[in-house]
Amino acid sequence: MIKYKITKDFKQVEKARKEVYNINYDSGYYMNLLKEGKIVALSIYDTDFLIGSCYVSNSCDTLYIEQIFIKKPLQKQGYGTKLLKCVIDNKELFENYFKTDISMSRFEPTDEASYALVKKMGYRKTNGVLGTMKKNI
Repeated sequence: MIKYKITKDFKQVEKARKEVYNINYDSGYYMNLLKEGKIVALSIYDTDFLIGSCYVSNSCDTLYIEQIFIKKPLQKQGYGTKLLKCVIDNKELFENYFKTDISMSRFEPTDEASYALVKKMGYRKTNGVLGTMKKNI
């Protein structure tokens, strides 16, 4: 059974992110942001098995999708789309978390697959921030 939740197990999520991106070092950057509440990790699970997560921050009424990652054996099965859709469809969750109104989401694709994903979800290129795409939510 697929479920979504705000993850408190930062070590598990960071371990998954490092495996997906083949990162062999630990700068502590995202771990610190998670602990400080400056970003939140929304994760997708099959029962209790972590499939993937996305890191979300906010600034000036905008949700920023900082990272989105799905474990390699489970990629290209629609989980990234489901996770991003969950963020967009549940903006109230993030408004409550960040204690602010939100009207837009932004994402910076890092490859053709992530570009295709957000374009399919209705994101459009912006005029100013290199590579950033946005969507009113």
